[in-house]
Amino acid sequence: MNQLDIWVDACWRNQFRGLLHVGKQNTQTRGLIVLLIAKAAGPGPADQSKDRELDKISGIYSSQRSLAEVTEMIHMANLIHKGVVNLTDYIESEPREKNDMEFGNKMAVLSGDFLLANACTELASLNNTHVVETMSMAITDLMEAEFTDLRDAGGESLLKADIQFADWIKQTYLSSGSLLARGCRSAVELADHRDDQKEAAASFGENMAYLQQVKTDLKPFLSKENNLEDFSVTSAPVIKFLEKYPDERKTFTSQQSKDPAQIFSMIKTSNVLEDCSRLCDDYGSSAINSLDVFPQTDAKNALINIVHATVNS
Repeated sequence: MNQLDIWVDACWRNQFRGLLHVGKQNTQTRGLIVLLIAKAAGPGPADQSKDRELDKISGIYSSQRSLAEVTEMIHMANLIHKGVVNLTDYIESEPREKNDMEFGNKMAVLSGDFLLANACTELASLNNTHVVETMSMAITDLMEAEFTDLRDAGGESLLKADIQFADWIKQTYLSSGSLLARGCRSAVELADHRDDQKEAAASFGENMAYLQQVKTDLKPFLSKENNLEDFSVTSAPVIKFLEKYPDERKTFTSQQSKDPAQIFSMIKTSNVLEDCSRLCDDYGSSAINSLDVFPQTDAKNALINIVHATVNS
C-alpha cells in the first residue's frame, strides 16, 4: 500500500466509516436544515431586504445558501481534522509505515485547514459582522471540544469519577450542537428577522443536535448483535446509567474494571435505554415547539418531518 492508501485506511477505521455510508446517516444534514430554517422564516422585512437577491424559486437569499455551504464546510473540515492518526499507536511499526502515517496526518491537517480557510473567506463575503462572530464562535466551540473530554485526564478509556449527564450535554453542544444552532440562528439573522425568531432557530438546531447524538449513542444497544465496535463509554446511555445507579460508578472509572463487554451488557439489560428513548422524544418535542414562531409552510413541515424521522429511526 502507498502512503495515501494507508492513511485513508486508517482514517476510515478511526473516523469516516459512517461518512460515506450509503444508508441512513445524519452527517450531511446540517446544510439542509439551515436552508429549511431560512425558508421557514421567509423573507425579511420588506424595508430592510428590498435590495437583497432573493431566489424566486427556492425562496431564500443567496447569502443564506452560502451560509449553508459554509456550515457543511466547517463540519467537513472538523471531520477531516479528526482523521489525524495518533502516531503513538505505531511506535512498534516499521519505519516506512510510521512515515506513511506522518504523511497522512499532514494531508489531513492541510485538507481540513483548506476547507476551514475557504469557509472563513465565504463567511467574510457575507458582509454581516453578527453572522461572522456567531459562526466564529461555532468554530471555537468545535476546537474546544477536542480539548475537553468525558474520560479521565490520565488518557485511559475511563470515565471521570464525578461525571454527570450535564457534562454529556456540554460536550455534545461543543462538538455538534453549537455549529447547528449557530448556523440556524445565522440563517435567520441574514434576513433581519426578530430576535425571538433567531432564538427559536438556535433552539431548534441545538435540540436537533442532542436528538441526533442520543440516537447515535443508542444504535449499538438496539442492534440484534452486540456491536461493541461502535460502543463508546462516553455515550448517553452509559452516563444515564451512572446517574441512575451511582453504586456502579467504580465499574466504569476503575482501571481494574475496563471490560467493555461487561459495561455494554450492564447497560443493555437495564431500563436506561427506555429513559434515553424518552429523552429523544423530549428533544424532538422541544425542537418542534421552537418552530411555533414561524408561519405554516412546506419548509416548516419538512423540518417537523425530519424530527419525526430522526426520533423514529
